[in-house]
Amino acid sequence: ESGYEDDFFADLDWKVTKNGTAGNWERVKPAGTIYNNEICNPNNDVENDLGNFAYVTGNGGVNPGDNDLDGGSTILTSPEIKAMGYDSIAIDFNYWFFNSGGNSAPNDYLNISLNNGSASLPLLNTTQSSSQWKETIYKVASTDLAFTNNMKLVIKTEDVTPGHLVEAGFDKFSAQLIQATSSTSSTEPDFFTFYPNPVSTELFIESKNKSTVVILDLMGKVVCKHTGDSKSI
Repeated sequence: ESGYEDDFFADLDWKVTKNGTAGNWERVKPAGTIYNNEICNPNNDVENDLGNFAYVTGNGGVNPGDNDLDGGSTILTSPEIKAMGYDSIAIDFNYWFFNSGGNSAPNDYLNISLNNGSASLPLLNTTQSSSQWKETIYKVASTDLAFTNNMKLVIKTEDVTPGHLVEAGFDKFSAQLIQATSSTSSTEPDFFTFYPNPVSTELFIESKNKSTVVILDLMGKVVCKHTGDSKSI
């Protein structure tokens, strides 16, 4: 599958815009805080992803207000997604948003959108507070937003005046790029056979059609690349 995936095991150069006076986005091992017996800042990243890092707004502290977002907004922006020529993008991510405290009703938000360099498509805009990670999946067509090679996911949260407790998180992101099958292309699917399982010293990969196989290590480094016809590598 063509696309992008990031569990934040490594720093892949997401950009943080720091407009808040405290508690801006940071890539960390989450350390939870508690307010009125509810978890404010997550105390762990999303289960079943690689590593134990996530992006959260501030982290830890003795009191719930020590490192939450204060005094404005903070924006997290993904590296570019090269989507030109594809028909749709399946976007999957987990988010956290907690909003409470203060001397008035909470009025803060978490907004997630897809930007193509000149226009944006809103995906999520929530004001609902919850003490848990939530997974959400969106399928965006090129007819919804023109696809470019400079697509970016933008995650923005804000502590709107007057101040409240604001804690947001983002983890386990993927964007699958989908190309519609051309009427002139072969309808025979490409598939691979892998053996043995488990692997000890050798892994055999067989492809029925001419295919390119790229194997990466956990840090994203290419350790093997091969293009060929119906053979093992």
